[in-house]
Amino acid sequence: MLMPENTIDSLINTIYPGIANGDKDDHYFLHHTILSAKNDAVSDLNSAILTKFPGEELVALSIDKVVGEGAPQT
Repeated sequence: MLMPENTIDSLINTIYPGIANGDKDDHYFLHHTILSAKNDAVSDLNSAILTKFPGEELVALSIDKVVGEGAPQT
């Protein structure tokens, strides 16, 4: 695979052509992956890729804690 430039945008556009159109189904992304050895690079790549998706950003908050019966709630 040959990229036209040595940039993050070129990498994203080469691996995910037409991502800005929003017409790729979930399975498309299972077979098109960018690997990185460092978590910082992964975070930067994820942010750059997400900005290319069409539509308004939606932030969903969650809590990773199970509250069972009789457990103190905070």
